[in-house]
Amino acid sequence: MPELTVCYILKNAEKTIVNSLESVKWANEIIIVLDTSTTDKTEQRIKDWYCNIDDSVKLFIYHRDWTNYADQRNYGIQNGTIVTGK
Repeated sequence: MPELTVCYILKNAEKTIVNSLESVKWANEIIIVLDTSTTDKTEQRIKDWYCNIDDSVKLFIYHRDWTNYADQRNYGIQNGTIVTGK
């Protein structure tokens, strides 16, 4: 399986997140979700999806208040490189 870290910066994405996760699960080693104060069922949809996939994929969900895109992206990059599973 190719190594790929996917970082989602999202808010209230319950309607689209599962399709998006399905489209990248073939190559994932790590999925990082930066939830920016979601008020819908996004996190539960992600957890439900995660329970039904290959256990070699690692999922990390972080809750962060929105500051700006650059801060969120940098946080994702920093946390995406600290765990490789190898």
